[in-house]
Amino acid sequence: MTDSQTDWKKIGREYINSDIGYKELSEKYGLTVSEVSKKGAMERWVEKRREKREKKKEKKRAAGDRKLTDLKKAADTAGFVANSIADDTRKKIKEAKVNGEEMPVSINDLKSFSVALKNLVGVTRDVYDIPTAAQLQKQLIDRMKLENADNAGMPSLIITGAEDEEVEEWSE
Repeated sequence: MTDSQTDWKKIGREYINSDIGYKELSEKYGLTVSEVSKKGAMERWVEKRREKREKKKEKKRAAGDRKLTDLKKAADTAGFVANSIADDTRKKIKEAKVNGEEMPVSINDLKSFSVALKNLVGVTRDVYDIPTAAQLQKQLIDRMKLENADNAGMPSLIITGAEDEEVEEWSE
Protein backbone atom coordinates (compact mmCIF):
# COMPACT_ATOMS: atom_id res chain seq x y z
CA MET A 1 0.00 0.00 0.00
CA THR A 2 1.44 3.37 -0.94
CA ASP A 3 1.50 6.27 1.49
CA SER A 4 -1.12 8.16 -0.53
CA GLN A 5 -3.50 5.19 -0.31
CA THR A 6 -2.98 4.68 3.42
CA ASP A 7 -5.72 6.09 5.62
CA TRP A 8 -3.43 7.32 8.39
CA LYS A 9 -6.23 9.15 10.17
CA LYS A 10 -8.17 5.92 10.48
CA ILE A 11 -5.09 4.00 11.65
CA GLY A 12 -4.23 6.72 14.15
CA ARG A 13 -7.79 6.79 15.54
CA GLU A 14 -7.74 3.01 15.88
CA TYR A 15 -4.45 3.12 17.79
CA ILE A 16 -5.56 5.95 20.07
CA ASN A 17 -9.01 4.48 20.80
CA SER A 18 -8.06 0.83 21.34
CA ASP A 19 -5.41 -1.42 22.82
CA ILE A 20 -3.99 -2.45 19.47
CA GLY A 21 -0.24 -2.13 19.01
CA TYR A 22 1.92 -1.00 16.11
CA LYS A 23 2.72 -4.57 15.08
CA GLU A 24 -0.97 -5.54 14.86
CA LEU A 25 -1.76 -2.35 12.93
CA SER A 26 1.06 -3.00 10.47
CA GLU A 27 -0.20 -6.54 9.85
CA LYS A 28 -3.81 -5.40 9.56
CA TYR A 29 -3.10 -2.63 7.04
CA GLY A 30 -0.21 -4.24 5.14
CA LEU A 31 2.43 -1.83 6.38
CA THR A 32 5.78 -2.28 8.04
CA VAL A 33 6.11 -1.76 11.78
CA SER A 34 8.66 0.93 11.01
CA GLU A 35 6.17 2.89 8.87
CA VAL A 36 3.49 2.73 11.55
CA SER A 37 5.98 3.58 14.28
CA LYS A 38 7.33 6.62 12.41
CA LYS A 39 3.85 7.94 11.63
CA GLY A 40 2.77 7.31 15.24
CA ALA A 41 5.79 9.22 16.56
CA MET A 42 5.20 12.13 14.15
CA GLU A 43 1.54 12.41 15.14
CA ARG A 44 2.15 11.65 18.86
CA TRP A 45 -0.26 8.67 18.99
CA VAL A 46 1.16 7.33 22.24
CA GLU A 47 0.67 10.67 24.02
CA LYS A 48 -2.81 11.06 22.54
CA ARG A 49 -3.75 7.56 23.67
CA ARG A 50 -2.50 8.30 27.19
CA GLU A 51 -4.37 11.63 27.27
CA LYS A 52 -7.57 9.98 26.05
CA ARG A 53 -7.33 7.28 28.73
CA GLU A 54 -6.66 9.88 31.43
CA LYS A 55 -9.72 11.87 30.33
CA LYS A 56 -11.79 8.70 30.44
CA LYS A 57 -10.52 7.92 33.97
CA GLU A 58 -11.25 11.47 35.07
CA LYS A 59 -14.81 11.25 33.75
CA LYS A 60 -15.31 7.99 35.66
CA ARG A 61 -13.88 9.59 38.82
CA ALA A 62 -16.15 12.61 38.43
CA ALA A 63 -19.19 10.39 37.90
CA GLY A 64 -18.23 8.38 40.98
CA ASP A 65 -17.80 11.59 42.98
CA ARG A 66 -21.24 12.80 41.89
CA LYS A 67 -22.76 9.46 42.85
CA LEU A 68 -21.02 9.59 46.22
CA THR A 69 -22.29 13.14 46.80
CA ASP A 70 -25.84 12.04 45.94
CA LEU A 71 -25.50 9.08 48.27
CA LYS A 72 -24.24 11.30 51.07
CA LYS A 73 -27.22 13.63 50.58
CA ALA A 74 -29.61 10.67 50.68
CA ALA A 75 -27.92 9.29 53.80
CA ASP A 76 -28.00 12.72 55.45
CA THR A 77 -31.69 13.08 54.65
CA ALA A 78 -32.43 9.61 55.98
CA GLY A 79 -30.45 10.40 59.12
CA PHE A 80 -32.30 13.69 59.57
CA VAL A 81 -35.67 11.94 59.23
CA ALA A 82 -34.63 9.20 61.64
CA ASN A 83 -33.35 11.73 64.18
CA SER A 84 -36.52 13.80 63.89
CA ILE A 85 -38.70 10.77 64.51
CA ALA A 86 -36.50 9.66 67.41
CA ASP A 87 -36.57 13.18 68.92
CA ASP A 88 -40.36 13.34 68.63
CA THR A 89 -40.63 9.91 70.25
CA ARG A 90 -38.35 10.95 73.12
CA LYS A 91 -40.39 14.12 73.68
CA LYS A 92 -43.64 12.17 73.76
CA ILE A 93 -42.22 9.66 76.21
CA LYS A 94 -40.84 12.44 78.42
CA GLU A 95 -44.18 14.31 78.36
CA ALA A 96 -46.04 11.11 79.19
CA LYS A 97 -43.77 10.43 82.17
CA VAL A 98 -44.17 14.01 83.47
CA ASN A 99 -47.96 13.85 83.12
CA GLY A 100 -48.16 10.32 84.54
CA GLU A 101 -49.65 8.97 81.31
CA GLU A 102 -49.02 5.66 79.63
CA MET A 103 -46.16 5.44 77.18
CA PRO A 104 -47.41 7.01 73.90
CA VAL A 105 -45.22 4.80 71.71
CA SER A 106 -45.68 1.07 71.64
CA ILE A 107 -43.04 -1.55 70.99
CA ASN A 108 -44.82 -2.29 67.70
CA ASP A 109 -44.39 1.37 66.67
CA LEU A 110 -40.66 1.13 67.37
CA LYS A 111 -40.44 -2.14 65.42
CA SER A 112 -42.29 -0.52 62.49
CA PHE A 113 -39.86 2.40 62.61
CA SER A 114 -36.93 -0.01 62.60
CA VAL A 115 -38.35 -1.89 59.61
CA ALA A 116 -38.93 1.40 57.76
CA LEU A 117 -35.31 2.43 58.31
CA LYS A 118 -34.09 -0.98 57.17
CA ASN A 119 -36.19 -0.64 54.01
CA LEU A 120 -34.82 2.85 53.41
CA VAL A 121 -31.28 1.52 53.65
CA GLY A 122 -32.19 -1.27 51.22
CA VAL A 123 -33.67 1.17 48.72
CA THR A 124 -30.61 3.40 48.99
CA ARG A 125 -28.34 0.39 48.38
CA ASP A 126 -30.40 -0.59 45.32
CA VAL A 127 -30.46 2.92 43.86
CA TYR A 128 -26.71 3.41 44.23
CA ASP A 129 -25.59 -0.20 43.64
CA ILE A 130 -24.02 -0.50 47.08
CA PRO A 131 -23.49 -4.15 47.96
CA THR A 132 -24.39 -5.51 51.37
CA ALA A 133 -21.75 -7.19 53.54
CA ALA A 134 -23.06 -10.59 52.42
CA GLN A 135 -22.84 -9.57 48.75
CA LEU A 136 -19.29 -8.28 49.23
CA GLN A 137 -18.32 -11.55 50.90
CA LYS A 138 -19.83 -13.55 48.03
CA GLN A 139 -17.96 -11.38 45.47
CA LEU A 140 -14.71 -12.00 47.33
CA ILE A 141 -15.30 -15.75 47.43
CA ASP A 142 -16.22 -15.79 43.73
CA ARG A 143 -13.06 -13.80 42.89
CA MET A 144 -10.94 -16.23 44.91
CA LYS A 145 -12.55 -19.18 43.11
CA LEU A 146 -11.75 -17.57 39.75
CA GLU A 147 -8.16 -16.91 40.77
CA ASN A 148 -7.82 -20.51 41.91
CA ALA A 149 -9.27 -21.70 38.61
CA ASP A 150 -6.83 -19.46 36.72
CA ASN A 151 -3.94 -20.96 38.69
CA ALA A 152 -5.16 -24.54 38.22
CA GLY A 153 -2.21 -25.48 36.03
CA MET A 154 0.35 -23.81 38.29
CA PRO A 155 2.37 -25.78 40.83
CA SER A 156 1.29 -25.11 44.39
CA LEU A 157 2.72 -25.58 47.84
CA ILE A 158 0.47 -27.42 50.25
CA ILE A 159 1.20 -27.08 53.95
CA THR A 160 -0.51 -29.63 56.10
CA GLY A 161 -1.23 -29.27 59.81
CA ALA A 162 1.21 -30.65 62.35
CA GLU A 163 0.35 -33.20 65.00
CA ASP A 164 -0.68 -31.79 68.39
CA GLU A 165 2.56 -32.87 70.04
CA GLU A 166 4.68 -31.14 67.41
CA VAL A 167 2.66 -27.94 67.72
CA GLU A 168 3.12 -27.87 71.50
CA GLU A 169 6.87 -28.44 71.20
CA TRP A 170 7.21 -25.90 68.44
CA SER A 171 5.20 -23.20 70.20
CA GLU A 172 7.35 -23.38 73.39
